[in-house]
Amino acid sequence: MRGRVVSSGDQNPAPELEVRAALSHALASQFAPASITGLDGAFEIRGIEPGSYTLVAEGEGWRGELEQPIRLGLGSTVEDILIEVGEAAQVTGRVLLEKNAGAVRARVR
Repeated sequence: MRGRVVSSGDQNPAPELEVRAALSHALASQFAPASITGLDGAFEIRGIEPGSYTLVAEGEGWRGELEQPIRLGLGSTVEDILIEVGEAAQVTGRVLLEKNAGAVRARVR
């Protein structure tokens, strides 16, 4: 899969964002192949098995996803994908375990 990520307002390239290709029927915790966009917003995700994928682009302060899943057949390549991202809300805080112990390297989704 190849494409570009741009900001939804001005269509400028969105560099250094993660683009994930999650199987449309998969659980959120399952592994999703990913790529980081270049300075021109371009990304390429290789070695993906056939299936229907939801593409999500996100990074600090930005998020976007394709409205329709991408269907990938055996040995096929999908190009010219365009993902638009907009400003995303950010939440900050601490993750606490039992007895108010801080969780190390916790990730909240």
